[in-house]
Amino acid sequence: MVYHALEWDCEMDGLLKPLADISECVRKECTDERGVLYGTEDLKWYTWSVVDGSWFAKVNLNLPELCGFFPRQSVCNHLSNPDENDLDISEMLSIEGYQELDVEAKKAYQYFEYTEPYGNRSILRDFKQNVMERVHAYNWYNFWEDHEQKISINDIRVLILLR
Repeated sequence: MVYHALEWDCEMDGLLKPLADISECVRKECTDERGVLYGTEDLKWYTWSVVDGSWFAKVNLNLPELCGFFPRQSVCNHLSNPDENDLDISEMLSIEGYQELDVEAKKAYQYFEYTEPYGNRSILRDFKQNVMERVHAYNWYNFWEDHEQKISINDIRVLILLR
């Protein structure tokens, strides 16, 4: 899900880079019982990619995924109980579509910014949060072990193996 959100639906060309090198630690964890590195035998079904940590530092995933005009009643239903009332994006009008409506029809719509609960932006927000938590955990462990070395999000890279 994360891979597809990054590569296709969020149009983040150039973010996912083919893996050029793998550390021995990763190689050890990602090798099958025959000693073959996952993703090297069947390139059609297994793909390694890298997300550089600097991407996490600069991306703002708190922005809404969709912006447009939704039926007023649908927005009210969603705001009153978002867990049971997702907005139907097929009902959303663009600015141009909204402007084509007559004055009375416009009253039935309102501008609303929305991120689907399981949409790409939501998936990537969770992905970023999980990566940040691991950086924090690493630094917290080093603090308790009296190590001076701290890392930031810019010091990491995330390996993704699409299977």
